[in-house]
Amino acid sequence: MRSEINNSIVNDKLLFIRKALEIGSNDVVVKESCVIFELLFKKVISQALSILPFEDREQILQKEREVGKGTKGYQHFTFGEIIGLFRECNLLTKWSEYSNKDLGLLKSIDLNAIVKLRNNLVHEASNCTSFEARLIVEYLFNWLAVLGYNDLNQSISSAFSRDTGSLCEGGTASEKSQESNNKKEGKREKSIYQPTYENEKERLRIQANNALRVDSKAFQYVMSNLENKNNLLAIDVGCAEGYVTYSRFSKYKEQFKGIIGLDINTVKIEEANKSINDPIFSFYELDIEDNSMEESLKNVLEQNNVQGFDLVFSALTIHHLQNPIKMLSRLRRMMNKGAFIMLRGSDDGSKLAYPDEENLISEILKLTLKAKGVSDRLNGRKIFNQLWRAGFRNIKMLYDIKDTVGMDFDERHDLFIESFNYRKDYYKKLMNAEPENEQHKQDHKRMVEALDELEILFENESFYYCETDYIAIGQR
Repeated sequence: MRSEINNSIVNDKLLFIRKALEIGSNDVVVKESCVIFELLFKKVISQALSILPFEDREQILQKEREVGKGTKGYQHFTFGEIIGLFRECNLLTKWSEYSNKDLGLLKSIDLNAIVKLRNNLVHEASNCTSFEARLIVEYLFNWLAVLGYNDLNQSISSAFSRDTGSLCEGGTASEKSQESNNKKEGKREKSIYQPTYENEKERLRIQANNALRVDSKAFQYVMSNLENKNNLLAIDVGCAEGYVTYSRFSKYKEQFKGIIGLDINTVKIEEANKSINDPIFSFYELDIEDNSMEESLKNVLEQNNVQGFDLVFSALTIHHLQNPIKMLSRLRRMMNKGAFIMLRGSDDGSKLAYPDEENLISEILKLTLKAKGVSDRLNGRKIFNQLWRAGFRNIKMLYDIKDTVGMDFDERHDLFIESFNYRKDYYKKLMNAEPENEQHKQDHKRMVEALDELEILFENESFYYCETDYIAIGQR
């Protein structure tokens, strides 16, 4: 029996969940989110049983008989049972292998935590915190972002297809095109981003300060789990002017013999060497994707009389690269056994807002993806998978949800600057490169207009916005 999802009911529930989240009805948020989760999982299982290879379908049916004890099919499973079936038959792996899609973000979501929280509410009459409610909503919308949620029946069917798939809200052609380009030998178009854009230094400081919380958790975990605690050698890939490098490593600098920042931008490396006067820190211009990269880093290792690096850190750099997995594999070869890597990423699919009656955020994101040379705006969901494919193991995912709840005017303005304002720079650079291109001018004009309108929304205390920072920690 093939299940169909009533999309109007789902949309009504999503609206209800947003409103419940706004007024702090945390228990309602979790329960209603789990209702949608149950619909999603049953529909995904139905699709898998109709399209996956015979051997995979047989394994799913065998697990269905085991979980249902031969007395009922998955359509009649409880919430915990349907999650158990989903997990026991490794459906995400089967789905990913069949469709050739990157489902790393979905694999990182803790389904057991969702079941436990829901069961505590339903069966134990316990309460949940606002953080737990927001986390469940974030999990839900990550699922919906991967599937596309304008029409879930069609989206789930498309998600299993081998050549297409909805990756963000609505699954626009530009999103599919970007993902298709990414799949060609793992390569993508080179990002035209430059940290020397007007006001970009200020934005990067805001971004760094807002990400301090999740970076600190990652550093604390890694430093406590390194077998060797002293005379360590670290590199920060994509260090810009070194602000984040010094901010994150300085707390632990007594344990390091060297902390090396690397960046492709000459101006930023010069700034770093001038502004940070500490012998532990050094900064070098280096294109991490250039064929000479390995030789350059081997020279660094020889100069420090060590065999490999103990720690690699990289914040919001990997999404600019043409071939992230190749770069990660090359870095891994120069790391000591047991060494750690930390990657911080972001994902436009995690951006949620209400009210946004003009769909400004959706329009801004679509315009962003349309720009030639834009970075990979869907990277947050991929970094788990990218580390795994590059050979790293013991991978741990950390998340930090930033939202406007409790923010004052200046904090709201800073979050807007961090997440949106820079997007017009892509078109500004394209106009400079192709001054006769009328389409670039029109797109830039509309982007500026939409950003101005969105900035006004951010100034309203009743406007709710949230997004997620992602950190993947892997071990050599």
